Amino acid sequence: MVAENRNVSLSPPFVIRQEIPNCYKGLRVFAAPGVHQEAIAIIKQFLEVDARVIEVGAGAGAFIMRLPETGYQVVASGINPDTFALKGCRMLYSI
Repeated sequence: MVAENRNVSLSPPFVIRQEIPNCYKGLRVFAAPGVHQEAIAIIKQFLEVDARVIEVGAGAGAFIMRLPETGYQVVASGINPDTFALKGCRMLYSI
């Protein structure tokens, strides 16, 4: 059995509530549910497949990971290289 990362909190009368984080292919998604899908739909309206897309503030890379799957070339940018989890994706760092 694989241990999952869950936040457990107790509320009177001590009912255990578990919050399971929103994830995409193992990467934590901090955006509201559906935001990534809506953003991709908008990108598809304005950019042809195989266009280059840069994400500013990529975090762990959960959103930018979805774009190559839809045919886009990607570059991610962020300020903390330790939080970026994608291998094989170009990451630009800024300070």
